[in-house]
Amino acid sequence: MPQDHATDGSINAVASVTHHYGRAQPDSLLGGPEAGGAQLFYSFYFLSTALHGLHMLVGIGLIAWVCQQIYRGRGKPLRPIPVEIVGLYWSFVDLVWILLFPVLYLIGRV
Repeated sequence: MPQDHATDGSINAVASVTHHYGRAQPDSLLGGPEAGGAQLFYSFYFLSTALHGLHMLVGIGLIAWVCQQIYRGRGKPLRPIPVEIVGLYWSFVDLVWILLFPVLYLIGRV
């Protein structure tokens, strides 16, 4: 029975990839004694980024609401308090991210 060389090559390729990626990784890649610090850092990183994104979506919704109120009340003066509160909220979210950026990205590189 003749062998199919294309099938034989495919089996060799799959076996070599499985051997290469299936072996144990060194301890420095999120394993070993340093794993706790790296996992803590990335947990904090993704949590703070997700919370910032959520607050950004809320802020964008509030800005859209203010714009809708302005559009609906053409010619009528808009009460300044809601506009001021939305502006303060947006500025606070921006300020928190400006403070988090150096903590997350720059301090670890020093």
